[in-house]
Amino acid sequence: MEIPASLLGAFATEGEIFFFKKGCPVGIENHPHILVRHNGNYLFLNTCSSSLDTAIRLARIRRWDNRTYPVISKSAVNKLMRDSYVNCNEFVELTEDEFGNLTRRGLILREVGGGTIPEADMIRIREGIDLSVNISDEDKDRILR
Repeated sequence: MEIPASLLGAFATEGEIFFFKKGCPVGIENHPHILVRHNGNYLFLNTCSSSLDTAIRLARIRRWDNRTYPVISKSAVNKLMRDSYVNCNEFVELTEDEFGNLTRRGLILREVGGGTIPEADMIRIREGIDLSVNISDEDKDRILR
């Protein structure tokens, strides 16, 4: 018996890390994404990258607050391969069904080893989203409240 796609999405929890594989039509392929908010039927994810210089350069060029690119140190809990920044200026929004279908197709994977982001880092990520001038107040309400 096959598990319904929406049920696969329903079991995703905030702070979990997912890897978006090459060919994934959303997010940034070949990058980890953190599930920041599971609000009803919707999942909101932010991209991680270990290219720390890129984050610094983007913040400077766009005159965005550096706190919108919080750096998460690799640890045994999050199981990140390298220290990585989280882009709090953009997000991916998926329904539980969409998430489940992409998972079933093998385009979104739970990060190897089941890494999760500790609450202290999740607080910094939420603060980064709240500080972003690139995310509308309406979207901030859906993600943060």
